[in-house]
Amino acid sequence: MTERTPEENKSIFNAVEAMLFASGTGLTLEQIALGLDMPQLEAKFFVDALARIYQDKDRGLRLTAIGEVYQLSTNPHCGNYLNRVNQKTITNLTRAQIETLAVIAYQQPVTRQAIEQIRGVDSSHAVNKLLEYDLVVDNGRLDVIGRPMVFVTTDQFLRQFGIACVSELPNIDEFKNLVLATDDEPTAPPSV
Repeated sequence: MTERTPEENKSIFNAVEAMLFASGTGLTLEQIALGLDMPQLEAKFFVDALARIYQDKDRGLRLTAIGEVYQLSTNPHCGNYLNRVNQKTITNLTRAQIETLAVIAYQQPVTRQAIEQIRGVDSSHAVNKLLEYDLVVDNGRLDVIGRPMVFVTTDQFLRQFGIACVSELPNIDEFKNLVLATDDEPTAPPSV
């Protein structure tokens, strides 16, 4: 790594932070390195260090990686504050929507028919709301009679729940306990 003064390092950290903030949807390491005019390995050092700074300082923002894209996101602990001022965030998920989302998250890719078999009730409205919230997406059709759509979770799902990949979901038993503990009142998920 190139030897730099503390002021130069601070300037690079500020540049990474500004690029990620301005991008909105995140940047790849290649894009960050290009913006900093440095090799990717060196850029990764600054990205990783900045992520640790956010984590160690328990701030309102986090630097997360979703797949190969780095982005700034809201600390899930700040979700309630954002829900008060940002009408575009998901303010409430009903129990039916949470159950449907759990089935999709843990069984993906999954058809609506499979969701309904697991839940035991019609899930059309819940699936449509999850599509509207961009928490799930139609991921094509099965090559069987009727060609049913299959659903998977989205990057927005990962951001909303503060995880980098689906493998970070709690195990299914923990999730069942969480759902069973939820009463019929809507639940506010973390916001970005």
